[in-house]
Amino acid sequence: MKSMRKTIAVLLTIAMAFSLCSVVSFAATAEDVWQYGTYTSLGDSAVAGYGLPGWEKMKQDYAVWGEAAVDMDVRDAIASLNSLQDAENALVEGTPEYAATFAVLKQQKLEELGSDGLANHWHATDFTRLHEVEGTYASLIAKAVGASEADGTFHHYAQCAFRTEELLMVLDKNYKGDSKELVDIAGGMSNGSFSYENLLELQESELYPKAISNSNLVTMSIGANDIYVPILGTVMADLVKLLVEQAAQQGQPVTEEEAVADAAQAVAENDTEVFEQAAEYAPQVELGEATEAEQAEAVEALNDAGGDTSDVDTNDEAGAMQAIAALMAVISMKDPLYPAKIANLALQCEVNYRINYPKIVKRIFEINPNVTLVVPSYTLNYDGFGNLGGILKLVFGEMNLFVKMQPNYNGRVIHVTLPDKDLRFVDNSHPDVPSHALIAETILKALPVQTAFDDIAGLSEVFKTAINWAVQKGVTEGTGPTTFSPNEKCTRAQIVTFLWRMAGSPEPTQPAAFTDLTEGGYAEAVAWAAENGITTGTSADKFSPDQTCTRAQIVTFLYRYDQKFNPDAKQSALGGTSFRDVNAGAYYGAPVAWAVKNGITNGISSVLFAPLQPCTRAQAVTFLYRYATR
Repeated sequence: MKSMRKTIAVLLTIAMAFSLCSVVSFAATAEDVWQYGTYTSLGDSAVAGYGLPGWEKMKQDYAVWGEAAVDMDVRDAIASLNSLQDAENALVEGTPEYAATFAVLKQQKLEELGSDGLANHWHATDFTRLHEVEGTYASLIAKAVGASEADGTFHHYAQCAFRTEELLMVLDKNYKGDSKELVDIAGGMSNGSFSYENLLELQESELYPKAISNSNLVTMSIGANDIYVPILGTVMADLVKLLVEQAAQQGQPVTEEEAVADAAQAVAENDTEVFEQAAEYAPQVELGEATEAEQAEAVEALNDAGGDTSDVDTNDEAGAMQAIAALMAVISMKDPLYPAKIANLALQCEVNYRINYPKIVKRIFEINPNVTLVVPSYTLNYDGFGNLGGILKLVFGEMNLFVKMQPNYNGRVIHVTLPDKDLRFVDNSHPDVPSHALIAETILKALPVQTAFDDIAGLSEVFKTAINWAVQKGVTEGTGPTTFSPNEKCTRAQIVTFLWRMAGSPEPTQPAAFTDLTEGGYAEAVAWAAENGITTGTSADKFSPDQTCTRAQIVTFLYRYDQKFNPDAKQSALGGTSFRDVNAGAYYGAPVAWAVKNGITNGISSVLFAPLQPCTRAQAVTFLYRYATR
C-alpha cells in the first residue's frame, strides 16, 4: 500500500507538473496576461529606470530644483513657526510679516547651501523618485496587467541605490537599518535622492506597506547595492588614508576630515586629477621614488580597471563602481592583497543579503498574504568593472542561486531567470530601452494567462473573478480546454481536492480509512483532509466522493480548514445568524456564522442560506476565493 501511495503521489506530481507546463507553453503576453489590476514595483536604480530617456522627463515633471526648492523649504519652515503674532496672516504670501520672515530664512538657506549645492538641491518630501518612468519594465508590465499610476493602481516605488537594508526600513517601522553611515552612503550614491532621515519619514508614512497591501502583483529586484555600498565605503576610507599619507609626504598635512571631503569631492565630481595623483603616488609608498615607467603602470592600471576616468560618471552606481575599480587598482599597487580583501568583503555582504532577503519576502506576505511576488534574477555587464567584475559575477551568481532556492509560498513567489546574454546596458548596470522591454516580456511569460473558458461569458463578474483566480492559483483546471462547467454540481471529492490544492497539495502521512475511495485523482486529497480534521466522512468508513457537496458542507470544510491552518484566527462565541434556515445547534451552525462574519457568504437572500442546496462549481470556487482574499 505504501508503494502504491508513492506511485500515486508521483503520478499526481507529474499531472500537476504537466498542468503547470501547459500554462508555460501558452505563456502570457502583454495582450492576454492575467489582469492583476493593482501592481507595486520594488527595487533599485536598474528598476527605477535610471539612464532611460524617461528618467530625465520624470525629473523635470516631479522635481523641484534650485531656488524653487529653497522656496518650498522656507515655506515649510514658516508654516511650522508659532511665534508670529498672526500666523494665519503671516502664511498668506504678500503680507509684511510673511515677506520679512521669508526673505530672512531664504537668505540663510541660500548661504547654507552655497552656489555648488544649490543647483542639485530639491525638496526631499516633494521628490523621492517614486514615480513611473516611461519605458521601464515595470511601466510595461503595469500596462499589460491593467494597472495605472494615474488612477492609483500602479506604484513605481523603486529607489536609486536602495539595498535590502533600506527596503526593510520602509517596509517595517520597527527596523532601523544596519547603520546611519551606510544608509547615507547609499543615499549619496544616488545623488542624495534619500537620506536616513528621509527613510524614517517614509517609515512613518507607511507608504510602501499601504501600496503592497492594496496590490495583487509585486515585482522586486534588489541586491546589487548590498555589495556596492559597503565596498564603496571601504575603498573610500582606504583612499582617505592614502591622501592623508600623500599630503604628509608632501609637507602639507591634512586632517582625516579634510581628506574625506577631498575624496568625496573627487568621486562626486569625477576629479581625474585626484585619481591620477593617487595613481602616481601609490608606487612610492611601496617602492620609494617611482620611476616614470612605474607611474605609467599605475595610470594604466587605473584606466584598465575602470576605463578612462574622464568618461566615468560617478553620480550613479555604475560610475561609482568604475571609480572604485580604478581606486582598487591604485591601492593594490601598495597592497597586492587588496583585491582579495575586497572579494572577502563582497562575500560578507552576500551573507547579509541572505539574511535580509527572506525577511523582506516574509514581510511582504505579512502585509498581503495573497499577493503574487515576482523576483527576476539580477544581472549586469560584469566586463565593465575590470577586475572587480569577476568578484561581482561570482557574488551575484551566488545571490541569484540563493533566491531560487527560497520557498515559493505555495506558488505565490515566481522566480524569473533573465536572458543575460541578450541584455544591453546604458552604463554597465542599467538596462537600456530594448532590454527593459525584453525583461518585461520575460516576466509576462512567467505570469498566467487570462482564462478563456467559453461557458463563463454570461456569468457575473464575481463568478468570473473567482474562476480566473482558481485557475491562476492551480486550484482547478476546468472540465476541458475551453469549459469550466460553472453550473455543474460540485462533488465532495472535487471540493476537498480544491482545498488540498489551495494548501499546496501536501502529501498525507497515511491513506484514509474510507473504503469507497478509488486509487488515483482525489485519494490523497481526501486522506489529507481526513488527517487534518477537515472531513470526517459521511460515516465511519465512507466518504461518498461522488455525492453532491451542499452549501452547508462546503462552508463547514472551509471553517475546519481555517481552524487547522489559521489557529490564531479561531472564532469563539460567534453567535447565530439572521438566516431562518440555519439552526445554531446544527453541525454547520458555527461555520455559517463564521462565514458570514468573514464575508465568505451573504446567503441566497437576507434571511436564507439554503444549507442543503447543492453547491455549483462556480459557487464552490467563489467561496474559496472570498476566503483566500478576505
